[in-house]
Amino acid sequence: MQVKRRFARWQMNHPAKILLEGAVAQANCNVLDISLKGMQLALAIKLEKDKFVRLRLVLSSEINLNVEVWVVWQRAIDGMNIYGIYALATSVISLAEAGIAAAPKLIPPPVAVTAEGLSMSVAVSDAAISTPAMPF
Repeated sequence: MQVKRRFARWQMNHPAKILLEGAVAQANCNVLDISLKGMQLALAIKLEKDKFVRLRLVLSSEINLNVEVWVVWQRAIDGMNIYGIYALATSVISLAEAGIAAAPKLIPPPVAVTAEGLSMSVAVSDAAISTPAMPF
């Protein structure tokens, strides 16, 4: 069976922490895979299916994702809850943006959307690296 997706998924199985809006403590989770529009999470806590949730996903000591998501599906496997999550809005914050000076400031690269697709240019020292246009 061939799965056709608009955006590629990156298999990660990366340990992370999750903080649900209104919660006072983080919970451990694993990011099983991630794409530009969603992710698959494994965690012990239960989320309501077909609900909108705001959460912070702590991927490392330097990178956090603030995400507004829709919980699309849920499965229980070996005592863990596996969720398919559709990301509606995402913002990346670094520790520097959170007021902790140890992390470098993240600066988003300029992105151009044209009739040919999406292109991005990243400056590295005095050189520039450009990606070709990617069709939607």
